[in-house]
Amino acid sequence: MSLSFGQLKGEIATDKRPLLQPFDFEIVGSKNAILVFNITVNEKGDVVTCELDKMATTGYSTPNMVKGKNKIKAELKFVADTMYPQFHRGTVTITVQKAD
Repeated sequence: MSLSFGQLKGEIATDKRPLLQPFDFEIVGSKNAILVFNITVNEKGDVVTCELDKMATTGYSTPNMVKGKNKIKAELKFVADTMYPQFHRGTVTITVQKAD
């Protein structure tokens, strides 16, 4: 289990819901950016919704957004437990580093 609350905010961070496995909150993209996604996690620990928060995001580009969203949906997993809400909400911040 891993805790990583610098890049996680909202109910998920407040409730200290641990990650099932380590997650790298950085991706390589077309330009430097900060992407902020609103997520919902079910009781099984899976991310079931992932929407870009355009107001909180800097350096928006569609390819970076798609890459970040796909990474979150495929790799971000939380500990499953019925003590958490059926739909646990939070935000995830992904840092995009421009490729060399």
